[in-house]
Amino acid sequence: MQQADATHRWSDADDVAALYVYRFGLQGLARSQSALAQALGISAGSFGMRIQNVSFLATGSGLPNYAKRTERIYAQHNATPETKLRAIVVAAIQRRRSASRRKQ
Repeated sequence: MQQADATHRWSDADDVAALYVYRFGLQGLARSQSALAQALGISAGSFGMRIQNVSFLATGSGLPNYAKRTERIYAQHNATPETKLRAIVVAAIQRRRSASRRKQ
């Protein structure tokens, strides 16, 4: 599996992944939250905190210091069906894998 990139720049798809995990868990995506984070090139800790940011936006409980991007993605996709969110996350993973192969 790929390593998390120390210089990772968060994308909309990364925030969609955090929203997906918050709403639906890992079904159809990965064995674990850390495996999904690694597939996206994000450290497991950072990804977990982003999920907690989404939780705060949804419930008021979680980590309150969320990024504006996270707030925008939450507002835009909170009602998006599971299959559409999963497709965005899967496409992001595939782009990351393709980019990693080109670097090798």
